[in-house]
Amino acid sequence: KQWYQRRVAVGTFFFFGLPEEEEEGDGVEKRISEVLQEVGVKPKLEAQRIGKKKTVSSTRPVRVCVSSSLIVQQILINARNLRNSERFKTVYLSPDRSPEQREARKELIASMKAKACFQ
Repeated sequence: KQWYQRRVAVGTFFFFGLPEEEEEGDGVEKRISEVLQEVGVKPKLEAQRIGKKKTVSSTRPVRVCVSSSLIVQQILINARNLRNSERFKTVYLSPDRSPEQREARKELIASMKAKACFQ
């Protein structure tokens, strides 16, 4: 639990759907900076892709760390602007969640879908 709290204090979130190209070194950080510029925030960040590349067309998530959780909140609030962007329509942002939070969210979504089916 302490490990997770340290990650949240630093400010961690995830990018999904960011196309992979021949990125070396700072390539992924430059792409993340372009997306965040579209959102209207320009923080100092560290970014890295997670997992192994499976196929040519698949994309891996990107874990991004910024200096504070307030910056993460600001980015996630403004992320809705990406829907209107032609370049980044397929890019989605998600906060870093603990395993307990992920399970609770999964149950909440399942119950909301069940209620929607009965209406």
